[in-house]
Amino acid sequence: MSEILRLEKVTKRFGGLVAVSAASFAVNQGEILGIIGPNGAGKTTVFNLIVGLHKPTDGRIVFNGREIQGQPPHKIARLGITKTFQTISLFNDMPILDNVVVGALLRHKKVGDAVAEARRTLAKVGFDPDITSSPGDLGLVDRARLEVARALATGPSILLLDEVMAGLTPTEVKVAVEMIRGLRHEGITLMVVEHNMRAIMSLSDRIVAFNHGAKIADGSPEEVSNHPDVIDSYLGADSEYVKR
Repeated sequence: MSEILRLEKVTKRFGGLVAVSAASFAVNQGEILGIIGPNGAGKTTVFNLIVGLHKPTDGRIVFNGREIQGQPPHKIARLGITKTFQTISLFNDMPILDNVVVGALLRHKKVGDAVAEARRTLAKVGFDPDITSSPGDLGLVDRARLEVARALATGPSILLLDEVMAGLTPTEVKVAVEMIRGLRHEGITLMVVEHNMRAIMSLSDRIVAFNHGAKIADGSPEEVSNHPDVIDSYLGADSEYVKR
């Protein structure tokens, strides 16, 4: 697989706090890359750096051979990178379709074209494209799907999913996993931050682990889950994914 995104010694400081420390890793076209680590490890900050919500203190972020660090989020979204948010914040006073139209307007300036794209996107994530209700009528799993749909409607090459399975039941997690796999079949490269180890282990082609802002492991799910630093800082020796 060819490389689509690379972080080179990326650091982010907030005053005296080093949130991300000299992080370097690559993302390959068409893969699902899992990002794991304890709370406060720097995972979401890495996502925010990639999409332009934060500017790196040091280092380079290269997308399709072009440096993008420090560019504003709308320009990075237009290049083809977008993300979901840990705290789902939908437009509850707008119909579900219009929530997705907002994302589609990035690439479709005619409202009719944006509506058509929004309907296609809703169908991709399992919604009836003719749905007329509002986000306030949805349960947690459907709100998460709508958050993904809104990001997906921007037409990304890389979609960053930040804990979209948080709070879901085991049955709902299975639905979310299948939805994410379906997005890969659409040709989208995915980066997934997730604490549900069963989900991330089954989804990911490769996993990068963080602790205290630094990358501590990078490899296959089996390699990373058995890395001593990952066991010590995150999984624990009793994890079902640790070989004994």
